[in-house]
Amino acid sequence: MEPTDTDWERGEHIGFVSIANHCLRVTVHGPDRHPGDPIVIVLTNVATSSGQWIPFRRLLSRRVRTMMYDRSGLGDSEETPNPTAPTARNISLELDALLIAAEIGPPYVIVCHSFGAIVAREFLVLKNIKIELHDIVGMVFVEGDQENTHSLLKPDENVRRMSQGQDLLRATGLYDEMVLEPERREGLYLEAEIPLYQETAAAECGEIAASSQELGEKKQLEADPPLLGSVPVSVVIGDTARDHERIYETSLRQGKEGIPLAAWKRRMARYRELDEMLQLAHLNLSTTGSVAIAENSGHNVHLTEPEVIVKEVEWILDVFNNSESE
Repeated sequence: MEPTDTDWERGEHIGFVSIANHCLRVTVHGPDRHPGDPIVIVLTNVATSSGQWIPFRRLLSRRVRTMMYDRSGLGDSEETPNPTAPTARNISLELDALLIAAEIGPPYVIVCHSFGAIVAREFLVLKNIKIELHDIVGMVFVEGDQENTHSLLKPDENVRRMSQGQDLLRATGLYDEMVLEPERREGLYLEAEIPLYQETAAAECGEIAASSQELGEKKQLEADPPLLGSVPVSVVIGDTARDHERIYETSLRQGKEGIPLAAWKRRMARYRELDEMLQLAHLNLSTTGSVAIAENSGHNVHLTEPEVIVKEVEWILDVFNNSESE
């Protein structure tokens, strides 16, 4: 692939940016930027390409410039010739290199989903080291993981067992409920069959535990005063437990053996409580926070209720614009 000769700050573009020795696919949409205008950057979940976020981008780019990209080995991005472990820290370094190479400057609003939240917070670490933390003017954590998620919120073993052999898009109802076009829904299956995707997905998933531990050692959530000061931080909560319940119920209908109903309900109630507590901890990053509940979504809010995320970004933009006018 050849890098695209593009002014990424103006016009709408889909192209490639060279970082060191390979190219990453980048898309930018929305109004041309003027000095001081924020740009929204989407950080996807583990093993997830940016195409899943098109419905969100379509809604948001009416108001603000929005950038999406595929990490090395995902989507249409190339694999790096000299692979490093895809830890959250290394992925954040890749993002920083991409922004520099594309000449996409701050201020940035970061929207991150699930494992993407670990990457986003490592990006904060990097920006803090470079004395550039002021580049971040807002963050939206969508079903965001934190340093304790992997160790404390492990999937129920019954769900793990009963999900084996399941089409999870169908079992969770996500295939029918997502707002992607039919051809893009089918594209999720096709992508999963690509060898490079499978290799990259396995590598990223294999680094979740180490990335979580590494982030936890930095104790961002304990900082006093908060790391981001008064920069607006939003937490968008879906219902991952609902996904687990649907997988479990589908398996029961197929004849798999479950556990007593009362015990199952207690487990899911505990899961919901712990999940919410872990996600809300991201509000400790700032003195200015917002919480939004995606009432009709499971874990993948961006695919079912992107408008909920858009509303939180708009809140951040309003806070930013009001502070600039003071």
